[in-house]
Amino acid sequence: MQVMESQKPAAIAIAFDRREPTFRHEADGAYKSNRQETPEDFAEDLSYLQQLLEALNLQTITYAGYEADDILGTLACQGSDAGYQVKILSGDRDLFQLVSPEKIFLFCI
Repeated sequence: MQVMESQKPAAIAIAFDRREPTFRHEADGAYKSNRQETPEDFAEDLSYLQQLLEALNLQTITYAGYEADDILGTLACQGSDAGYQVKILSGDRDLFQLVSPEKIFLFCI
């Protein structure tokens, strides 16, 4: 909420991963195979977060076959190409590849 107040964005995109495999899993069966199992309480916490965002009238985005960083990357590039200054708030370091001078900024949380 502090970020929305300080940055005053014209638009907000909030993306979440889906629990199903992505196109990367289909291309490489070992994709993320070394990751630990997600704790069960995380899914419950995520559900509460999504309910809170909905109550705040903030729409969330998921897309079958894609991860949240894919969605944010696509939207960031589309926004930047359309002339908007894009700011991404994420803990996903994969998004660093999107950073560009004057156009796309990444704030790590």
